[in-house]
Amino acid sequence: MSGTYVAAFYLGGTAAGLAYPPFLHLGVAWGLGLAGLVTASAAALAGRAVRD
Repeated sequence: MSGTYVAAFYLGGTAAGLAYPPFLHLGVAWGLGLAGLVTASAAALAGRAVRD
């Protein structure tokens, strides 16, 4: 189980590192919006996983 956590942690960090650079020049508001969207998506997916 801990191997899954470690893999997800590093894969998530890699995905985030690849996803945010195109948005750097857009400013703080866009960055916060993107972070909010990702957080809301993660919360929705986690809710579905817990229910199933």
